[in-house]
Amino acid sequence: MVFGYIDSGADDEVVLRRNKDAFTSYELHYHVLSGTKPPLDLSTEIFGQRVQLPFFGAPTAGNKMFHCDGEEGAAAAAEHHGTLY
Repeated sequence: MVFGYIDSGADDEVVLRRNKDAFTSYELHYHVLSGTKPPLDLSTEIFGQRVQLPFFGAPTAGNKMFHCDGEEGAAAAAEHHGTLY
């Protein structure tokens, strides 16, 4: 049930459809980091806070549906990986 909810875009799928439409005009080129060797330094600064990853999660009040620890688990994972939540 949960996988179907996430995978299908939930409910009437309007947002999923709009997101797909919005991103069809972009071309993504994945060769940006080609030729680099580990370990890669992905650290950066977000909102004045130094983080180890260049992205972060946002509380959505629905994480309990996807994991038994809910928001606390997502926040703990973000802290463990050195990013914001």
